[in-house]
Amino acid sequence: MGEPLQIPLCVDQGNICAYCMRRIAPNGKQMTVEHYHSQKDYSHLDQIYSNMLATCRKPFRDCSELKGDNELFVDPQ
Repeated sequence: MGEPLQIPLCVDQGNICAYCMRRIAPNGKQMTVEHYHSQKDYSHLDQIYSNMLATCRKPFRDCSELKGDNELFVDPQ
C-alpha cells in the first residue's frame, strides 16, 4: 500500500499503531499499512479502506510482520 493512505489512516487512528499502541507518524520510516483480513486469504478486500490499519515499523521488525497472514479475532480499530 502506498503513501497516500498513510496520512488518513494515521489521522483516523490518532497516530497510534493498531497493534502495540506506540506513536507513529505517517511516513514510510515509522509506519506501514497493514490489512485486518490478510491479502492472501481475502484478496477481494485488498483495496478496501476499512480493511486497512496503520501499524508501526520498528527498527528490527514491524508489527505487521508479527501478524503475518494469521486471522485476527478482535478488531484493533
